[in-house]
Amino acid sequence: MRSVLASAAIAFLLCGCAAAGGEATTASGMPQATTGSPAPPSPSPTPTVSAPPGPLEVHCGSDLVLSVSAEAVAATAEGVPLLVSSDAPAGAYLTYEYGGDELPATAQTWNLTPPPGEWTLSGMTLELEGPEVAVTVVDPFGFWNDATLEDFGCEIGGMPSWAISGASGATPEEAIEGLMAQFNDGGHEPALTRAVHAEAGYPEAASQEWILGSDDATDVVAVVDESESGYFAWPDAICVSVPWPSS
Repeated sequence: MRSVLASAAIAFLLCGCAAAGGEATTASGMPQATTGSPAPPSPSPTPTVSAPPGPLEVHCGSDLVLSVSAEAVAATAEGVPLLVSSDAPAGAYLTYEYGGDELPATAQTWNLTPPPGEWTLSGMTLELEGPEVAVTVVDPFGFWNDATLEDFGCEIGGMPSWAISGASGATPEEAIEGLMAQFNDGGHEPALTRAVHAEAGYPEAASQEWILGSDDATDVVAVVDESESGYFAWPDAICVSVPWPSS
């Protein structure tokens, strides 16, 4: 699992400043998360580029210059696999178009979630950034779903500093139920009673987006990440509250 804090840190460096489903309840009346999705969009076109099997090997040298094993990498149901190694200084990052992660001391396999198409990578420290390297992500088996949060009823309306700590569970649904309970115990209005897994991107990615809301309207985007003990759900953004899309 890639670190949420790492992605936030690299976003700071890069800027230089800084789902409609059914509803159910438990026997105690606690809101229970359910899954669902709108009509799936047409698959995104895959570039006519072939890729060797297995992960893309990415090595960051001590001078922050990247070397890659191929010009293309094939997506899987879990995302885009990389075998990452590094001779860069401690604390250096591998950056990509939507974030970044600290380079490992020993080689690690990562699954990241860029869409099919050209993808640029680079090495970076607090002071320096290495040259960008472009690779092509191909999706020969059509794993990528190019639906967006808006397709599930949530246009992002803000990124607040949350007082909610997040919740753990043995399943994504349990973690989401615990997160909704935290909101409701804190007096959130209207009460969160409905949760829908926004099944966008890669279907088995380690990080999932969920939309939480009342019976009538969307309200909050939550993220569920795999953890050592199961799953952890945390609030991410506010939706521009609108009625849930019809199924």
